[in-house]
Amino acid sequence: MQNAKIRIWRMVKDSYGFLLSHPRALLRVGWLPLLLIFGLNLALGGFDASLLGKDLATLLPSLGRGTALVLLQSMIAAVVLVAWHRIVLMGEAAVPGLFSLHIGVREARYLASWLLLSLLFILVAVLSVLLIVALGFGLMLGGEVALVTAGSAGSIPLGEKAQFVALLTLSVVFALPAATYATTRLSLILPALATDQQRSFGGAWQLSAGSGWRLVAASLLVMLPMQLGYLAAVQLAKSLADSLLHWPAALLASGFILLLIMVTGTLLSLFSRALEQESAAQAPAAPDAALAG
Repeated sequence: MQNAKIRIWRMVKDSYGFLLSHPRALLRVGWLPLLLIFGLNLALGGFDASLLGKDLATLLPSLGRGTALVLLQSMIAAVVLVAWHRIVLMGEAAVPGLFSLHIGVREARYLASWLLLSLLFILVAVLSVLLIVALGFGLMLGGEVALVTAGSAGSIPLGEKAQFVALLTLSVVFALPAATYATTRLSLILPALATDQQRSFGGAWQLSAGSGWRLVAASLLVMLPMQLGYLAAVQLAKSLADSLLHWPAALLASGFILLLIMVTGTLLSLFSRALEQESAAQAPAAPDAALAG
């Protein structure tokens, strides 16, 4: 499939442009999730001081709260994204009212698919790391055997810490892009779930064929400003922990979380629509249509 019409920077620009051009919809969908994200982060310590340097007894409860925070924010994000995909792809009338969020079967399917993609990311990353580390040590062992067989006095020392660190670093460098590529392509199932279209994971993979790296690059670019803004706001909130200004800084950080969710959903929606249109344009004409032409 040739996807020359789809431009990375255009998709990024259009994703942010959609948010800016639909402030009313953004407010309707986002005001309640913003308050929920803000409250969850305050209640579960999302803006607390760094965990570095804490002992294990203190760290484990903090990790438990962090896991709960991620899961609860994922539930909020799924509800938000179902509504937002429908607005992007079907218009503002698809999600009417001040309370524009719903919790039902559609949202549950969306969340289940999102969690499945998250688990797939971890699985692909871990398997890639293990494979590359095993392959690296296998090559070194083969080199050692070849040197011994040839009667060489030199040898390759195996099992050293530096070797393991080097192989682990190399494996992560390759594993993360592989996991990101796989899950990002499959994530095109999400806009379809939100708008009640029939699309499987296989259909999402096929739809994104030829545009996988474009989708990955656009996703990273569209998330970068929100990620940087969030990190800056979190550091500001932490530095103002003993001041009344901590609250607006924490609210700002929560806003960046919400905008990150929504702009990513916008990008997936726009990519899904563009790829569907291109696929339809490239499909061979039906026999009756050809005869009629």
